[in-house]
Amino acid sequence: MQDGVKRVLTPEDGVCKTPRGMVHSLEGYTDEEFIIEETSTNEELSEQKTYFFRNLAAPGITKSPLGIMQVLYHGDGYPKFPTGLRWLESPMMTFFGGYLAPALGYKIPDPRLQLDRKSREKKKNY
Repeated sequence: MQDGVKRVLTPEDGVCKTPRGMVHSLEGYTDEEFIIEETSTNEELSEQKTYFFRNLAAPGITKSPLGIMQVLYHGDGYPKFPTGLRWLESPMMTFFGGYLAPALGYKIPDPRLQLDRKSREKKKNY
């Protein structure tokens, strides 16, 4: 889904571009192979995107909202809040993923995921 529009994509559709800051989500079908290939014009960022998806797809991560928030905190994602509440996304993710999850013993499976949050916050363009 991109900005509230749901689409079903197949390999024949080719590349699906998602502009920076656009709300989007991914979902697969049961018993169907689900392949994501994400790239960036920045080589270092492309590597971090790989770590982000590896962490998000790690066994057990999606069973806990705190596990998901921790991956989002260390990666480059944000939870989707209803329209008008986007200002809460970063503070909530920082609290739950950056402070509460680690305090309760949660750890991201691949610690190489370490995007620089401060520089990213400056570049956000909502």
